[in-house]
Amino acid sequence: VAVSGGLHFRSISDGLNHTCGVTVEGTLYCWGYNNDNQLGHDDDSLKMSKKPIAILDSVKFISVTAGGQHTCALATDSTAYCWGNFEHGRLGIGESLAEKFKGKKHQIVPAPVEGGHTFRWLSAGGVHTCAVGTDGQAYCWGDDLDGRVGLNSSMLGRKPWVTKPSAIANDLRFTMISAGDYHSCGVTVAGAVYCWGGNRDGQLGTGTTKGGDKIAHIMNASPAHP
Repeated sequence: VAVSGGLHFRSISDGLNHTCGVTVEGTLYCWGYNNDNQLGHDDDSLKMSKKPIAILDSVKFISVTAGGQHTCALATDSTAYCWGNFEHGRLGIGESLAEKFKGKKHQIVPAPVEGGHTFRWLSAGGVHTCAVGTDGQAYCWGDDLDGRVGLNSSMLGRKPWVTKPSAIANDLRFTMISAGDYHSCGVTVAGAVYCWGGNRDGQLGTGTTKGGDKIAHIMNASPAHP
């Protein structure tokens, strides 16, 4: 079925129970379930929307990524915005902004990701988010259980999560990263694949079921065929 409204999209992403898209004009729309304010609408009482509703009209976007209970989008100026459930740092908005909503677990409207970074790629996972900076540097934030953020969990203390973008794999440069529920994978500028995080079902592609925060080299770029 066609999405209502006659809109034309250039980017679209499905979350657990919601969908968001960016039109060719750069307007962000979301629809579906809104139990964690993952739609980004400023009406906190909105529980669901059966049709696309425009979000943050003052900003133009180029892409959007819908996670389990949160959403992130990339603006035309390469700034990242996130909203929805901010538990375990998955929004990357830092402790200070999250403290303003003490007693709640939601960021109702899109908020800029902390750190002043500029990005060219975003991917929202289940409880974490990863991104690629405009210089190819990889960043992740959120819950680092099983090493899905790519950091040494033993160094994070009692709270195994990070609330703002943290650089990982500093010796590599990426073109894209995909954040899953329990793991992450990225493609470097050379076309090589690296994965990290949970590996109970072999999702890292290492040939074993051993996972963790070590960023594993999975495969090189396929050779070109004549």
